[in-house]
Amino acid sequence: MPRPTSPPISVVAHPPERGRSRSLAPAQAGASCCCCCCCLHSVGAVIGAAIAPAYGRRPAKQTQEEEDYADFPGPVSGGSENRMSAVGLFWLSNLALAGLFVVGSGIVAGFNGNADFTAGLFMAGFGLVMLLPAVLLVAAAVAGFILAVSSRPDKMYQLGRLGRIALGTIIGAVAGTLPMVCLFYAITHK
Repeated sequence: MPRPTSPPISVVAHPPERGRSRSLAPAQAGASCCCCCCCLHSVGAVIGAAIAPAYGRRPAKQTQEEEDYADFPGPVSGGSENRMSAVGLFWLSNLALAGLFVVGSGIVAGFNGNADFTAGLFMAGFGLVMLLPAVLLVAAAVAGFILAVSSRPDKMYQLGRLGRIALGTIIGAVAGTLPMVCLFYAITHK
């Protein structure tokens, strides 16, 4: 027996009473972008901080005479070989600041009456990912202060490397923010 045909169903979106029509894209993360790309600024900042010390002046080739007298103190050697470099000091201070951030968030969650420690850790992790470029810059400032008060003979060289790390962090964060802005514009302006 043949089935009776039913009329097709049509869905009509009516225009809004006021303002412009809404976007057809779902609005995760406050209509800015999806959750997959909200941390691109942090990824860019970490990549920029990691590769920045490799850029810059390379030591010039030494002559045979300079190589023979390399044991004597110079602008880079001379008591600095057993000390941590600016790069190591930066990453160590970043690790310490990240730990303080997580512990501080747990303490704040405890004072606010939130007894769920796991929720406090997730909140701290999300906050750390969102604020990582700022944490990296604070770590660079802490490492810079430690280097500035030290009596290293290669202090200016190490501060230059630390400046490249801070500049790489800023450039990487901006480079990671650009795709987020483009996605925000593409999602909200159809």
